[in-house]
Amino acid sequence: MKTVNERQSSLLAMSLIGLLACAITLFSCSTDDDGIVSVTGVSISPSSLSMIVGESSELSATISPSDASVTTVTWKSSNTSIATVSSGVVTAVAAGTATITVTTTDGEYTATCSVVVDEEVSEEDSDDDDNSDEENSTDEGSYSQTSGNVSVSGKTYSSTTSDVNAVMVSGGTFTMTDCTISKEGGDTSNSDNSSFYGTNAAVLATDGGTISMSGGTITTDAKGANGIVAYGGTVEVSDVTINCTQQLSRGIHATGGGTITASNLTITTKESNSSVIALDRGGGTVNVTGGTYTTTGSDCAVLYSTGNLTVNGITGSSSQGEIGVIEGDNYITINNSNLTSGAGSSSRGLMILQSGSGDGGDGLNGVITVTGGSLTLTGASTSLIEIVTNVNGTVTLDSVATTIPSGILMTVDYNTRWSTYGATGILNLSGNGMTYTGSIVADSYSSAQLTISNGVIWQGAYDNANTAKSTSLTINGGTWTLTGNSYVDSITLTNNAVINKNGYTLTYSSLTQTSGTIND
Repeated sequence: MKTVNERQSSLLAMSLIGLLACAITLFSCSTDDDGIVSVTGVSISPSSLSMIVGESSELSATISPSDASVTTVTWKSSNTSIATVSSGVVTAVAAGTATITVTTTDGEYTATCSVVVDEEVSEEDSDDDDNSDEENSTDEGSYSQTSGNVSVSGKTYSSTTSDVNAVMVSGGTFTMTDCTISKEGGDTSNSDNSSFYGTNAAVLATDGGTISMSGGTITTDAKGANGIVAYGGTVEVSDVTINCTQQLSRGIHATGGGTITASNLTITTKESNSSVIALDRGGGTVNVTGGTYTTTGSDCAVLYSTGNLTVNGITGSSSQGEIGVIEGDNYITINNSNLTSGAGSSSRGLMILQSGSGDGGDGLNGVITVTGGSLTLTGASTSLIEIVTNVNGTVTLDSVATTIPSGILMTVDYNTRWSTYGATGILNLSGNGMTYTGSIVADSYSSAQLTISNGVIWQGAYDNANTAKSTSLTINGGTWTLTGNSYVDSITLTNNAVINKNGYTLTYSSLTQTSGTIND
């Protein structure tokens, strides 16, 4: 039997336990009786910023708990003459320091970010906030960013060291307006790395990083120094002048699934293997609107594609190389553009091939589509189109004005520069009211297929030497006027198609004539 004191002690202990349980119940949950989850705190990221006058950087606020009912916050700067803030975006106004405070609507919890603003980029560190770094660069004035959103205007970035970019963004977004970028000196140590991965380029967006550039200039004067490379990154660029003076230095260049969207650029490349607008191993997407694109080097095309390349309303020229080249199962689309090739007899205006290098994948079905505009050749012996190796290359000309001094519209052949052969060239001529002039040539290894659409006139000879492995012709409402003796394995005439032999001999093996006329 317990004594009175023992009973009183037991009752007191039970009361304390009850009070403690109530306290635990009260403080272990911030949910009100009506189901509202109250805010218990807030944090800010990053907690400090180093900025240059004119730049902007975005802060993020994280409310606790994550399921809080009210998540609105307000932002305030301690000194708006140094830095302003709106919806978390900090803009540097003048040199000095400021504190950015975020406050929760529920509970008025706060967190702060310290901001230091400088007038100019220091020589040791050109970073624009704590999300950018210079760890990959030993050059004064170069810039590297791994995350965050940074904006600059009127800045200068440069690199003179081998394999170091002047600007490299591997995460976040870097926005440049009217900036000057140079990569002068410091040749690439490995041409594959500069071509496939963008090392040594003036500007590189990689690993999901995004670069936006408007206005300004990019200059490179080093081997393997491309102007802009998107290797798995994204670049949006407009109204920029790019000059690349040494070999293996392309103007804009996407690889590894990168994306480039460009408008109104002026690009010049000068030495060998420096196509102006290009894709390389791993492909990607490049879309260009407006601008002027010029190359004077050997083995340089205006357009080189191992991916999906589209141009609209551009002017371009290659004094020694092609207008466009495709490797593998890839695409070039040319709309309302005026393009010129000065290539000689060993070259061509447009080319589709499979080199076997792996740069364009292992596909065999390249496609070039040209709509509107003009294609001009200046070489006396240059074919407008050449299809080589073992591909099935398709070219469509739709309402395109052509100038072909050689009189050769398409050549399909075994080009011994590459080891494979057996190509099929597929040419479609479209555009009601258009006249295309030039012959089709194929050797004993190769085949040709031609389709003439409604309202189109083709003037030319087909396999005049009678050497092709196989040939076919389909005329759907169009007209073919021979300019030489021709040999075609199979002919199909539909929709009141017309063939005018024009005094020449036409030899064919089979004729399907549902609606058409053959005139002597």
